[in-house]
Amino acid sequence: MSQLNKSLLLCFTAGAFYALGLPSRWTFALFPLPLIGVFIVLYYLLSEKRLKNSLFQLVSFFFGANLIGFYWIPKTLSVFGQLPLIVGIILWLLFTLIVFPQWWAIWGLARFLQKETKLKRLLQLPLVLSFFLALCEYLFPQQFPAHLGQLWPIFPGSSGLAPIWGSVGYSFLLYWIVLESHFWWTQKKANKGSWVFISLLLFINFAIALIPNAQKEEQQFKARIVQANIGNFLKMESEKGEKLAINQVVQRYIDLSIGAAKFSPELIIWPETAYPFGLRSAQMTENQNAIPPEFLYIMDKTRAEFVVGGYDKNTVLPEKKLPWFRSEYNSSFHFSEGELQAVYHKNKLLPFGENLPLGPFTQYASRYLTNISYFAYADEGTLFNLKSGLKFISSICYEILFPSLLIKQINQLPEYPDFIINHTNDSWYGHTSEPYQHLFLSRWRALEFQIPIIRSTNTGISTVIYPTGQYDQKLGYEQMGALDINVKIRKGSPTLYSLLGIWSLCILWSLIAIVQLLFIQRKSLAQKIM
Repeated sequence: MSQLNKSLLLCFTAGAFYALGLPSRWTFALFPLPLIGVFIVLYYLLSEKRLKNSLFQLVSFFFGANLIGFYWIPKTLSVFGQLPLIVGIILWLLFTLIVFPQWWAIWGLARFLQKETKLKRLLQLPLVLSFFLALCEYLFPQQFPAHLGQLWPIFPGSSGLAPIWGSVGYSFLLYWIVLESHFWWTQKKANKGSWVFISLLLFINFAIALIPNAQKEEQQFKARIVQANIGNFLKMESEKGEKLAINQVVQRYIDLSIGAAKFSPELIIWPETAYPFGLRSAQMTENQNAIPPEFLYIMDKTRAEFVVGGYDKNTVLPEKKLPWFRSEYNSSFHFSEGELQAVYHKNKLLPFGENLPLGPFTQYASRYLTNISYFAYADEGTLFNLKSGLKFISSICYEILFPSLLIKQINQLPEYPDFIINHTNDSWYGHTSEPYQHLFLSRWRALEFQIPIIRSTNTGISTVIYPTGQYDQKLGYEQMGALDINVKIRKGSPTLYSLLGIWSLCILWSLIAIVQLLFIQRKSLAQKIM
């Protein structure tokens, strides 16, 4: 086997290792493997002199990650976008090139580092390069973000720094470990000062996680999370107006919502776009008779408040109204005592499912590409208030994967929320690895914001994720039922990460760089830069 073929095989394996850091339908997250994968691909990108070879190595890494981690995309495009399967496979192969778009910037930097310049000597420092890699992850847009830091193993006591620097901070830390190991491997010597800092960060991380939260007052409320397990065919038929499908969907939700008499819920939660008919928040606010009778019946029977995912007709004020083809919002509605209290409109739409990412050309493309939904969208969050005094925000489906979006919304609100409701419908993906990956990555918002996430999904997995990143009770994939659970709330204050976002990492990195430069490696670092 030639050296090039060997490197391509190893880079493909590196991509597969990276993807295995996510859980799948068959396995749990194999955390150490992503570090090995990143070490391998960085080794080749930083040492390969030939442009063509390094390009092939990068694409091999992408393909390994795409094949193992995102094999479910062709089927999704076939079901969600109603495309022929062969077209879905072709698009999935093209997706290989942008599965991790930030790695194109990393590849470009690796090519630049082939040149001998003073800047190269600075950028080659593992501390600097690891910070650059983490920033690339955070700043580059991704359809399904799966960053190195998010693959950090989530078990009690492992993520104490999450509320301080977020998952992006763990990306920096892990890239730093990989690059220092690379330096040790290639230079046959270790940066002792760097390893002291890495050890100190790890110690602080685990020490913070062990600090008890007993000083925070705990409050509980009874939630009923409804998972009706409505398949795609049945869901689409009901939304098209098929009477039998409508009756089956609505009755299933009613039966599960009323539930057993032994548990009296204070809040009932339905998943994303659960109600098949379009709603009109403007009319429901003014007229109680515009509220669906099924909602009023459930609230009357249970005396509970009610949060439901549904479609809201685009009937906002004229100065805010979006183009004609964006006829409705994907929304979250809060009802209490027979009245609509508040509504949230989804901010971030799913590309190629809820929107085409074509900017001003989307309006023209919508005339011809009719298999795609063209939702309206908002640009702010909503603070919902329960009768108990607890407050929450809503995050619809894959919005929960983008911390910058939630940080923006939370900092616009008058008060810090006590929990997040995440309405989700993963039925499009079938019984693949996607629902498990989605849940795994969603955990980070609970860790970063230190508030629970109530996850209500159509086909699974529904659960409550606590600030430790853990959950106990759940409804598995394709399981129909209602999860009755006493949700524990520890009323707290904003975390450093919720206030500063990426800037918290920037500040911490600057302090580390200054201390390391001044007190530990002053002479050796200065020699490398000069």
